[in-house]
Amino acid sequence: MNFAFLGLVLGILQGLFEWLPVSSEGQLVIFFVHFFGSTVDVATSLALFAHIGTALVVIVYYRKEFMQMIDVCLSYVGLKPKEDDIKAYNKHLLLTRNVIIVTIFTVPTALPSLIIFEDVVNSLSGQLNISIPNLITLLVGILLVITGLILYFRRTSTTEDEFTTKKSLETLSIKEAIALGLLQGFAALPGISRSAITITYLLLGAKLNQDEALRGSFIVAVPVSLGAGFLDVVRGKILFQSNGLYAPAISAIAIDYVGMLILILTAFIVGFLTLRTFLDIAKKVDFDKFVIAFGLIAIVAVGLGLVLV
Repeated sequence: MNFAFLGLVLGILQGLFEWLPVSSEGQLVIFFVHFFGSTVDVATSLALFAHIGTALVVIVYYRKEFMQMIDVCLSYVGLKPKEDDIKAYNKHLLLTRNVIIVTIFTVPTALPSLIIFEDVVNSLSGQLNISIPNLITLLVGILLVITGLILYFRRTSTTEDEFTTKKSLETLSIKEAIALGLLQGFAALPGISRSAITITYLLLGAKLNQDEALRGSFIVAVPVSLGAGFLDVVRGKILFQSNGLYAPAISAIAIDYVGMLILILTAFIVGFLTLRTFLDIAKKVDFDKFVIAFGLIAIVAVGLGLVLV
């Protein structure tokens, strides 16, 4: 298998889909299962690893906030003096606190969701006598419809007054940060859009305006995206070696170093070029209709037997 080509294709898909509320993870899982005959756990692992590239985009785009959090952490452990502006320091401290809380409370729902999804796919595939690629497509389609309904609820429930609120990620209460983390964890399910579920909560639950909801959703995604990508390396789902060789017998994939770098770099470049466009059109397009249609097409395609096996 040419892993340089694979890294290029997956990187482009990740960079294009990451900002859209259609679950980039779900799209990559469908692609890898259909065209490379992968097992669902390997496909999911590689899809999560691809998020490293787009997480780096967010770090660059919101570099000011991440530098502030790094400064707070360094000053907290005594490696750097606190900034003189106490008000600014306290604001940065709250930002750091909330990002840490969200990250910690993402784990309790993320890991069980991912494990259960993999088990359900393998179990249903045998019981329903349906191929794993078709089953993955069907489940992702269903989850995309759920995502679309969440977006519809957000759009129809948000008033003009809520778009003018002055709340931000820094002003979230501890309870709100915990709730955001728990909800974000469910996005480990391929097909559930992390951005859709977190933006919806930040708008409706935490009462942030749209710009702050987008900012908050992107920032809290970085630690879990990086962590999930490297976790699969630790779990042994992704291996690195000089020559890549897909190994279905051990439910793992070996990627050569060039393919790995191309995957991350391509996702970063495409993601960087498309992020600003997404932020511009996010204020104009009703994504819920698009996502629901996308999910229904996947469901109908499986039902009609049009999906490649």
